[in-house]
Amino acid sequence: ADNSPLHIINGVYKYGTTSSAPTTTSNGTNYWVDVMFTAGAPSSIVVTPATSTISTGTTQSFTAIGNYPSGATMNLTSQVAWTSLSTSVATINSTGLATAGNPGSTTISATLGTVTGSTPLTVQATPLTITTTSFSAGNLNAAYTATLEASGALTPYTWSLAGGALPTGLSLTNGTGVISGTSTVSGTFNFTARVTAANGQSVTKALSIFIGNVVTLWPGTTVPGLVDAGPDSPVELGVKFQS
Repeated sequence: ADNSPLHIINGVYKYGTTSSAPTTTSNGTNYWVDVMFTAGAPSSIVVTPATSTISTGTTQSFTAIGNYPSGATMNLTSQVAWTSLSTSVATINSTGLATAGNPGSTTISATLGTVTGSTPLTVQATPLTITTTSFSAGNLNAAYTATLEASGALTPYTWSLAGGALPTGLSLTNGTGVISGTSTVSGTFNFTARVTAANGQSVTKALSIFIGNVVTLWPGTTVPGLVDAGPDSPVELGVKFQS
């Protein structure tokens, strides 16, 4: 061990005899010096997972490990520059999180200085499905609203009718899948809905809407000849009719 005083030579702290006074923190006997070590450039970068297949609309995290000539390894995920060869297939942010776009293949790369590591990424289309199974019944000459729902593939969706017809007075908004309006005809209306995803994938599904005809015995303006004046003794009343 070298017990000679700590001093500065050309701006570097060293042990030995010198006229330069150290500027480190001292308690009169000991000195503390902060030292920073750098690993230098890695000899190679390995990106994991080595091979990935994900579905459209999902994400995948990647990790960059640097290998050094000394045999040491270091996690460089937050230090490298991340890129995707095909940004239409997938994009990747500065933390190594890739987001799948359209079906296809791309290469995810991590670069630090002049050293780059890469790995392939495949994006598969999630099956497009119309998730709506049924609609609530509507009433004749009454406002009606329902929304078609779908999942999978790539949004936004476009809706259309592939067959049949909606109840008279109702219409379908292509961009939102909303069926709305006031039906002027009662009955059960069968139709086939089609949804098309942004990547061109398309599926259809047979559905139906029932519009009932509500019949009343009295209009809403009818009032009894003798208006109830308050509670009294109970009386059993009834109306007999035949449809």
